[in-house]
Amino acid sequence: MEPINEKNLLESVEKAAFEGAKAGAKEGRKTSIVAKAGGKLASRILVVLLVIAVAMALFPKINVLYKVKQELGFDKNVSGYDLTIDNNGIFGYTAADFAEVVLGDASKLKKIEVYEREVTDVATITNAGLLKIKLFSKSQDIKYSGVATYVVDMSYLGKNSFSVDEREHVVTMKIPHAELKDLNVKKVEIAEVKKGTLAFGKIKLSAEDSDKVDKEVEKKMLKKLEDENEAEKADKFAQTVVWETFYPMIAKVSPGYSLEIEFK
Repeated sequence: MEPINEKNLLESVEKAAFEGAKAGAKEGRKTSIVAKAGGKLASRILVVLLVIAVAMALFPKINVLYKVKQELGFDKNVSGYDLTIDNNGIFGYTAADFAEVVLGDASKLKKIEVYEREVTDVATITNAGLLKIKLFSKSQDIKYSGVATYVVDMSYLGKNSFSVDEREHVVTMKIPHAELKDLNVKKVEIAEVKKGTLAFGKIKLSAEDSDKVDKEVEKKMLKKLEDENEAEKADKFAQTVVWETFYPMIAKVSPGYSLEIEFK
């Protein structure tokens, strides 16, 4: 049995068309409804076979032409890359884009936690008594503990965040300054009420008053963090954390290059 190819298939179709035409001529003398229906069916089959044959003949060629067209484009100039590893002029080049390597993982990380700082405060609630005489006054201490978390927002990184010194073999990565993501404050201890000799009962605060105290404590904690320059300390940790996160990627692309972290 001969292998099926375009030539054999087209010859088979032509032969079937010729035989169909002969049969149609003979049966044309007959007026039976069955003969007419058979003729119409044969015609439809021939049309389908012809369409299949043409598609099989042309599709591979069309697909190849499309692929060739896609590959006839040009790569960008070597100067468009961060690092030229090897430049052979018209014979091509080998280059690397550090931004593409780093940005893939940076977009997953979004915000990297780089620094945490614990901060505490004590709020003293005083309930002054009759004529503000201490004999009738009472007070209570409430201890608060907070954890401030600083992050670096990696979503701000872009192509312009990277530069390469090929002479010194240094990749410089510019990142945003660390910022305070949140301050999680909790009441950790409520002391016993201190009472004057003639003071009785407990100190009671409404939900609204208690909320006011909590917000004031948080406000003072934020001020303390600012006064202690915790954001600057967070920046120092940010440089270390970002370096440890992304240097392995740089080293994998181009061994021998160092990574320096700077701030925008």
